[in-house]
Amino acid sequence: HDNSSMFQIFERLNTGGVPLSQQEIRNSLFHGKIIDLLNKLNENKNWRKLIGKETPDPRMRDIELILRFFSLYKNWENYKPSMKDFINNFMNSNKNLDEKEKQKLTTLFNETIDVVYNNIGKNAFRLKSYVNAAVFDSVIVSVAELSKSNISKNLKEKLEHLKTESAYIDSVSQSTTNLEQLRARIKMAKEALKK
Repeated sequence: HDNSSMFQIFERLNTGGVPLSQQEIRNSLFHGKIIDLLNKLNENKNWRKLIGKETPDPRMRDIELILRFFSLYKNWENYKPSMKDFINNFMNSNKNLDEKEKQKLTTLFNETIDVVYNNIGKNAFRLKSYVNAAVFDSVIVSVAELSKSNISKNLKEKLEHLKTESAYIDSVSQSTTNLEQLRARIKMAKEALKK
């Protein structure tokens, strides 16, 4: 199976087509039930509004963000660069997840996205005009980790304030996948968004 996936990748790379995105490569290499789950979650209406695109991205950057969320939610305290390998490892070890785990991830994603969209609104993952992957991971992981009882009632205000703090701006603007920056921004966001 691996050989055939590898073959397909190299075949596509060598026909003078567009180089594959990281997520397209992942989908070929770690083929399994997780792909159906990701495709389904990627259709969540509030998620589409938060990333500002009505239809799924053909290069799968949206799906890669969902995977980034799951990988970090499960294990950000043990994150080691590169982000690419970190996400690969998560996808590989969960490619054939069972019904129970599927249900857990579905609930986690949908509930977290609803809280973010309903309480912060469509600019939640943006620093300026576009979705910033580092703002995204710090906000979504923090909201998911703070239980309903520990989360601030004024998420929008709190996040807007956080986005003016220079330490936070640095952590989402420079070397965003190095260990210190990643830990710093998730800790800052958790601190800012809790009750």
